[in-house]
Amino acid sequence: MSFIHGNGFVQTSMDVKQKNGCRTVTIDGYHDDNCNGKLDKNEKFSSCTQTVCY
Repeated sequence: MSFIHGNGFVQTSMDVKQKNGCRTVTIDGYHDDNCNGKLDKNEKFSSCTQTVCY
């Protein structure tokens, strides 16, 4: 798991799944707007999923 503190994206988890020739990667995290290294009420949690088939 990687962390970038200081008004940057903080990755909280990553999941990789492979099935039928496709790879799906999901990354969860949030933007640390006040540089304190934790998710505050005014900061938004986000999740991004991408699937690539080959």
